[in-house]
Parts: sequence; structure tokens; C-alpha cells
Amino acid sequence: MRNLLNRIRRIGAPNSSGSSIESLNVVSGDVATAMTAIRSAIGHVSEYVANTTAVVEEQSAATDDIASSMQRAAAELA
Repeated sequence: MRNLLNRIRRIGAPNSSGSSIESLNVVSGDVATAMTAIRSAIGHVSEYVANTTAVVEEQSAATDDIASSMQRAAAELA
């Protein structure tokens, strides 16, 4: 990301190897590529969070079942 920012800063400087427009096009492509990678990473994190949520809900249901069974067992012993 730092390299990308440095390239953006240099666009305004005189450029003997090409025009500022060409440089801007290259940087724009790099930004688009970076945004695609970020979007993909966010998708992976979102999927991980959704899976974790489902596992936590299952664990909570199992814990509730155990607690209920323990209460019934205790009531039967009393």
C-alpha cells in the first residue's frame, strides 16, 4: 500500500518516461487490483465469522441441553 501511495504522489512530478495520464492509468489499475484483493479478504473474514457464529450457536444449544438434562436428573434425585 505504501508503494502505491508513493506512486500516486509521483504522478504530479515531471516524468520523462511517459505522460502523467499513463502513470495515472497504471496506478488506477493497481488500485483496482488492490481493491479486489481487499474485497476478497473481507469475504473470507465474513465467511469465517459466519461459520464461527454457527458453531457457537450449536455449542450454546448443546450446553442448554446438558443443563436441562442435569436439572431433570437433579429433580429426579430429590
